[in-house]
Amino acid sequence: MNKLKTLTLALPLIAAGALMGCGGAATADEADVAGEHFATDAHLGTKAEALTYTIGSDSVRLTGSQIDFGGSLWGIHSPIGSGTLTWMVLDGYYTPHLVGTMHVEDAHGKYARMHVSHWDGGGNLISTEHSGIKTVNGDSHQSWSIDLTPINPSQIVEAHVCTELSDDGVNFPQVTCAEYIMP
Repeated sequence: MNKLKTLTLALPLIAAGALMGCGGAATADEADVAGEHFATDAHLGTKAEALTYTIGSDSVRLTGSQIDFGGSLWGIHSPIGSGTLTWMVLDGYYTPHLVGTMHVEDAHGKYARMHVSHWDGGGNLISTEHSGIKTVNGDSHQSWSIDLTPINPSQIVEAHVCTELSDDGVNFPQVTCAEYIMP
C-alpha cells in the first residue's frame, strides 16, 4: 500500500479514536493495526464507505392485544426476550437500528406492521419508517423478522417504536409504543 493511501485510511481511524476516547493517535504506519482494533466495533471500508460504530443499545419488548414485538421465541401468549434497538454512528449521523420479531395471535384477517418514528434533539419529527405489511391468516401464533433502519441519514436522538394492527390494511392504529433515547 503506498503512503498516500495508507495516510488516507489512517485519518478516519484517528478521528474515530478521538471520538471513542482512545488515548493515542495512529500514525500512517499503524493504519492496519488500528483497523484491526476497530474490527469488532466498527466496519472500516473503502473511502466511499462510512465508518460505522455502535454507541449503545436498548432492549425492546412490546406486548399488547393481538400483536407483540420482542425476541424470536414465543411463550404463553407473548414473546420470550426482547428485540434490540442499536444506536450507532453511520456516515457521521446518529442512527437507530431495530431488529427483532413481530408476533400476532388471535388476529385472523387483520394486517400487522411495525412503526418507528425518528426525532431530533429539539423534539421535531424527522421521519417515520414502517415494516412491510403482513396479512394475518388464522388465529394461531404467527411471527415475522423485523429489521428497520432509517432510509435517510439524520441526527436522530430519539426513536418511538410501535406495533400497529389494521382491520383494512390502510389505516393502522398503534397498539403499543415505547420511546427510546440515544444513550
